[in-house]
Amino acid sequence: MKGGTSIILFIFIILNLSSISALARMNEIELNPAGDDNKNEWIELYSDSESDLSGWKITNAKGSEFLLNFSIERHYVLYTPYRFLSNEKQKLTLFNRDGESIQESDEITDSANDERTWQYCGGRWEFLGGSKGEKNACESEEEKVISEDKNEAPESSSDEEKEPETIDESSDETELIETNENRQNEANPLLAQDVIKLEPKGIKSEKVWKSRTGQIKEYSLAGFALLCAVVLAVLWRMMKNGKDTINNDF
Repeated sequence: MKGGTSIILFIFIILNLSSISALARMNEIELNPAGDDNKNEWIELYSDSESDLSGWKITNAKGSEFLLNFSIERHYVLYTPYRFLSNEKQKLTLFNRDGESIQESDEITDSANDERTWQYCGGRWEFLGGSKGEKNACESEEEKVISEDKNEAPESSSDEEKEPETIDESSDETELIETNENRQNEANPLLAQDVIKLEPKGIKSEKVWKSRTGQIKEYSLAGFALLCAVVLAVLWRMMKNGKDTINNDF
């Protein structure tokens, strides 16, 4: 019985150690850091608890291997040799000491040459602002749904009702009257002063009033001239008659 208990305990310890090692993962990848890439490219590994990664390895898209021989706990930044991480169509795979594939990245590309990195976000890889040595900058599921809803929000339709524009009817009437007046003046300039317009809201324009005033002045001057002519004619007649009378007396 004791032997059976020991075997069960041994299996439990082995399984527990395997589960601890299985927690290790690639957490963040910087393919194209700002500035010179040489010795500045890195892979961040992460484990919830201490994990011995001796004998583990990471391979790139070309099959090149990077051997691991250290233990990690929480975040661990691993700087890679030059050219191990290409900027285009890169894919990394993490293997344990038994040669089993533990994790694969997506096929990723980084041509931005800035601080943004590829980060593991609960089963998916996202290109976000760098968070080296810290918690990844992943959006929560709720934030992601809100962001997607905003991006998919329909644009306002051009057929939507708009507030009716205020139309100044008086200004339109005035403009129409001035247009008709200009046409009449062009057709017969001599009749320009005789045009009588209907002004907005029944108000006579200053121009028509001036036109009528001018006509009255012209008629007054003509009447006055006629009166003067009549008076001069009468005086001339009287003077002529007076001369004839004097001549007859002599």
